[in-house]
Amino acid sequence: MSDLKTLNGAVSVLINISSVSVEEDDMNPSNEMRIVTNGTLIGDGLGHYRLEYEETDPETDEASPVRLDLTEKSIAMDRDGATKAYMMFETDKAFSSSYTTEYGSIPIELYTVYSNWSIKNDSGSIDLKYQITTDGSYPWIQILSIRFALNE
Repeated sequence: MSDLKTLNGAVSVLINISSVSVEEDDMNPSNEMRIVTNGTLIGDGLGHYRLEYEETDPETDEASPVRLDLTEKSIAMDRDGATKAYMMFETDKAFSSSYTTEYGSIPIELYTVYSNWSIKNDSGSIDLKYQITTDGSYPWIQILSIRFALNE
């Protein structure tokens, strides 16, 4: 069995993703998503990791590859597919980016309220809470929880 804490290479993992969007004006959940999928965790043996998986749009069946790079100070998310985005998360820091869609680019502003990740011997977790604003929209809070475990 692999030890994820000292991983130098790639292993298959089972991933459980939970995401909730909360409108700031009333703090009621407005959009919940849950996904269970297979993915790959890649480690460099020095404490840096990449979690890779695909999300499938339930309406179009289009798969979007997602990569999460985990370093000591930050979590970076890179998403491809019909909607492309690159986001950087560091607690108490802002980040500007854009969603690239088939209809054009939409500017986004992120402010990370909380970011944390951990790796144990046979499992790991990523927790994010961030405020997001798209061009001209009212800001909302996104809460993302990712749990993964060895899929052996």
